Amino acid sequence: MELILDEVRFVWPGGFAVGPVSRRFGAGVHHLVGSNGSGKTTLLRVIAGALRPTSGSVQCGGDVHRDPRARVNVALVPAQPDLPDFFTVDEAWSTLAGLRGAPEWDGGPYRDALDLPADLSLRHASSGQRRRAELLAALAGDPGVLILDETFAFLDTHGREVLAGWLDSWRSWRVILASHHGALPVTPDSTWALT
Repeated sequence: MELILDEVRFVWPGGFAVGPVSRRFGAGVHHLVGSNGSGKTTLLRVIAGALRPTSGSVQCGGDVHRDPRARVNVALVPAQPDLPDFFTVDEAWSTLAGLRGAPEWDGGPYRDALDLPADLSLRHASSGQRRRAELLAALAGDPGVLILDETFAFLDTHGREVLAGWLDSWRSWRVILASHHGALPVTPDSTWALT
């Protein structure tokens, strides 16, 4: 299913505005480039359903902000970790899989590839382990649209290599990678700039 942004605009109470943005995302890896402060994170949070747009809509099998069935099609790995500290690694991905209606989804192979202990408490995880756990939880249930906000910048060499390999094999998904620079360890199918 296609991800469609139709005249999406978000305005913060202080007046900072992002958009309007209109764009269609077919299958592939799409690179969003923009300088720090350009509104990339705000736009990604709107696409993921975490912020409601001031105007316009985000469609992914339905309106992401109005239809819970559409919302589960989109997953975000935020620039700042936001999973509860009381989760273990396996509790994080299994909870997200259940919320996405895929309780049978098995994150074990991904967890093992990311070198994460199943029973590691996120409260006691290193920053690198925490980033990998956030990525694993986002993958839960195979959402179809994966949004990565500066994710490569927060992973160690092994994590970047693993993720780059996965992205090359996930070209049937819709993946949005955001960064403030143009260099990525994977070749995107498209690049677009937010200024």
